[in-house]
Amino acid sequence: MTFETEFELSLEDFKEIAQNHLYRRSARQIWNILQVILGTVIGICAILMAIAGGTNWAIFFGFVCLVVFGVLILQPMLAVRSLQNTPFYQGKVRVRADDSGTRFVYGTGDSNTQWSGYIRFLETKNLFMLYVSKIMFRPIPKRALLPGQVSELREMLQKKIASPGN
Repeated sequence: MTFETEFELSLEDFKEIAQNHLYRRSARQIWNILQVILGTVIGICAILMAIAGGTNWAIFFGFVCLVVFGVLILQPMLAVRSLQNTPFYQGKVRVRADDSGTRFVYGTGDSNTQWSGYIRFLETKNLFMLYVSKIMFRPIPKRALLPGQVSELREMLQKKIASPGN
């Protein structure tokens, strides 16, 4: 079985990559939301106390909480921007997969990987993400595939890569 396609990653692809790669686990998402809510509440309370009471520590504490809140809100946006600005992911990408492994051809170079070089894959609503380490992956958008190719690629990945998901 041989599979070949060409694509360019879109803004929506980058958002889905960030969501599923960086914020995939529900416990992490819940923890991040709780931090944002708690930081916002504490920050607003501290600012109100500072305005009412005029204490310097409350102003400082409120400022710190708002900075933490800002970082948590901005972090996903910065992750998407970072992915978009990575030369590796810019321009057309050509992919070929067969029984021996994959070949990804980027504008900046190419990569040949045997199936044993992948530790897992993740299938999302719109992407296949092939992981060569816990943090390094190669995305393939499903929109770049014909309808029959999606199931063929899924079968190939299930057979060739030891542990899907996780």
